[in-house]
Amino acid sequence: MKKLIFLCLFSAYLSNSAYAGLNSVYNFAAVKKLLNGVFPKSTSFAVSYNCGDGKCVPQIGETSQTCPLDCKGAKIRSYNHQALCDKTKYIHEPQSIDEVSKLLKSIYESSDSKVRFVGALHTTNTLICSDGYTISSKNISKLSDVKIIEENGETLVSTPGGIKLGTLGDHLAKNGYSLGFAYPMYRGVTIAGLLATGSHGSSRKHTAVSSQNIREISIIDGTGEKHIITKENNPELFRAAKVNLGMLGFVYNIKIKITPLFNIKMNVKKVENFVTKYKQVKWGGPCDFEILKWYPSINNAVKICGTKTNEKSYFGAESVAFGKDENNYMFPREKWIVKKALSLARQHPFVANYLIKASYKKAEEKTGYSYQKISLKKNKINQEEVEANNIVGPANKMLHNRLTKGIFQSFSASDFSFSFPLSSAKDVLSDVKEFSEKYDYSFPFIGFYMRFTRAEGNNEGAFLSQIEPNSKKGQVYIMAEFFEYKFYNLEKSFLDQINKERNLLLDMLINKHNIRLHWGKSNKELFAKSDIQKVYGDNLEKFSEISRQMDPKGMFSNGFTQFTGLDSAK
Repeated sequence: MKKLIFLCLFSAYLSNSAYAGLNSVYNFAAVKKLLNGVFPKSTSFAVSYNCGDGKCVPQIGETSQTCPLDCKGAKIRSYNHQALCDKTKYIHEPQSIDEVSKLLKSIYESSDSKVRFVGALHTTNTLICSDGYTISSKNISKLSDVKIIEENGETLVSTPGGIKLGTLGDHLAKNGYSLGFAYPMYRGVTIAGLLATGSHGSSRKHTAVSSQNIREISIIDGTGEKHIITKENNPELFRAAKVNLGMLGFVYNIKIKITPLFNIKMNVKKVENFVTKYKQVKWGGPCDFEILKWYPSINNAVKICGTKTNEKSYFGAESVAFGKDENNYMFPREKWIVKKALSLARQHPFVANYLIKASYKKAEEKTGYSYQKISLKKNKINQEEVEANNIVGPANKMLHNRLTKGIFQSFSASDFSFSFPLSSAKDVLSDVKEFSEKYDYSFPFIGFYMRFTRAEGNNEGAFLSQIEPNSKKGQVYIMAEFFEYKFYNLEKSFLDQINKERNLLLDMLINKHNIRLHWGKSNKELFAKSDIQKVYGDNLEKFSEISRQMDPKGMFSNGFTQFTGLDSAK
């Protein structure tokens, strides 16, 4: 009876209007009192909730079994602790390109070991893992080797592959240049890394895929031989190298087209009733830079619009990926409800599942009704950072963000990322909205997050691009993404239950809409749902054939590439 009363009262709390229910301390205090009253005794939730914060704490029960992310001795791990490479035997940090060449030649001639290459470890699946050698670009990527040059009527930057995006962007800005709109918002990824997985920026008006601005790629193959690749000297190899997954060799230098530096004014606004009942989508006019965060349960979207401007930059202006404070996305009250849910997962799985869904819904409502300012400026007197709208700043600071402080210490997240053509977006989004309504499914944190890119055309796109390589030039694609909590140390039956609806959603997107999964973020379980051969067609075999030529012994393959049908060891 107590549980029934609880569910009725908690449902009443959820039914409050977003503003009344979310901002009332009394309401939340009543819910907290209710939960603690009905369920006073609880099992430990500490491991389940804290696992993934980068700290192994045996005092709360974290071990290599209960929390492998924090306690497993992985020599190589992704920047957000989601990918663990605990079978790596040798890690090399060479001091020169020649040292890399000699090392690869030696491995090729004397062993059958596998080799993978790493930079900033922004890839979040096991694509980065090797059970043999891992070679890092850490010590052979010096800013002093970056050169601004003129070639064939274009201004290019020649840069080592291991230079980080933010470092390169700031260096170019000091010299009056910019990388433009084709690069990720995260400053910490390396240039070779973003090339490996087809990283992108966001624009419906400008080139927004990094590989489309590449003019030359220097790489060391599986025998230790160096190659300088261009569209002119080897067009097929160039197309393979533009999204190479680290399977063609060690990328040590890249030449990229750059533009004069410009300022961006960043505006954030709310769009209500984003997807109408007639399947119309309120995109609004295209911006130079553009992101949409859609919250289907309330059908609101938050549009981030960056416009090129001649206005002067604000003092200390920059953008931050998730806002100044991680609590913009990790609301304290909803975090408490999730913690309580995890404490009940073994004894009361139905109630726990209900609480998690409720917290997701409340978090989505909060975020969807806010303006989520991501731009900052500084107070000239005390240097304090202030969030504001319509901030003007240089492209290198406004388009390439620093991460919100502590964001990956707040929660462990599963990231689902994929692409589809803008031309099919009204059907995709209408189906997502219908799914959300049918299953009461919510998208907390960043919502259904959308960025935009354009096709290269002329059959010049990368074989493994998230954009169909044969698309008409200028055709717009949506790069979509959403997050969920990732839980540990819970019963499989409970995890299956709370993940059931998300898996149904992904099944629908994959099977009905033929989405393309992100190579650097999607795990093997997600790729198992996709018919990769159907999605990539002949391009899959073209890439594999080129990888076998560049890597004749299959040194650069691993379990992930073999699983996805890209095994160069065939």
